[in-house]
Amino acid sequence: MSSRLLAFNPNDGHYEPLVLQNGTQYLYVTSPTLDDMLVDTDSCVSKLTDISTNASLTASRCSNMQDWIGTSDGSGGGAKTGVNIDSIKTLLTTQATHNTNLLTKNTEIDTALDSIDTKMTSLTTGSNTHQNLYSGGALSAHTFSTTIDMSNHRSISVFGKTTSTSGTLYMAYSTDNVNYYVASSDSMYILNLNSVYYFGKNFSNVGSKYVRIYTTDALADLYLSVSMKN
Repeated sequence: MSSRLLAFNPNDGHYEPLVLQNGTQYLYVTSPTLDDMLVDTDSCVSKLTDISTNASLTASRCSNMQDWIGTSDGSGGGAKTGVNIDSIKTLLTTQATHNTNLLTKNTEIDTALDSIDTKMTSLTTGSNTHQNLYSGGALSAHTFSTTIDMSNHRSISVFGKTTSTSGTLYMAYSTDNVNYYVASSDSMYILNLNSVYYFGKNFSNVGSKYVRIYTTDALADLYLSVSMKN
């Protein structure tokens, strides 16, 4: 096996293959000259300059894209609105919060509507509330009974009996359960039926929230009930 040898030619600055005795010729290897190296270096500088220019252009294009988003027409025209990508992200987050709040409110509204529907059904079909105020009790003359809460009710029936032989009962109305006003037109009289003294009357379209019964005479062994209806 023969050796591969190259020799440097100082005249042209190249490595040249040696021709051996057996006539075998080896590869011709060219060594770059200084001028060649300078040309290659200039080419590299040019390419790097192109890369730098393209990078600056890319940054400019990205900036323009951001500006376009932040303009009134969305394409770079018109007055800038000051809205950029970060601002849009913030707005979307805020919108998500609003959507959550709206969902919560919608749930509350749905619950309120269910409650209203229940009340409307009750108003349509009628709902009675019964209350016993006295069972064998007593009221002194010129006094009021215990309070009757008329919330959610418009009509009331008052009825009962006593061992007292005389007296007049009046409806007394209030909006604050403190100050009561006797209605002279809304009255009941005690009626003797076989030595049992009864009273009773229906009152509709009652506008006050609170009602009491006012008596002019003392009522003994008193049984007093009310029934309220929507």
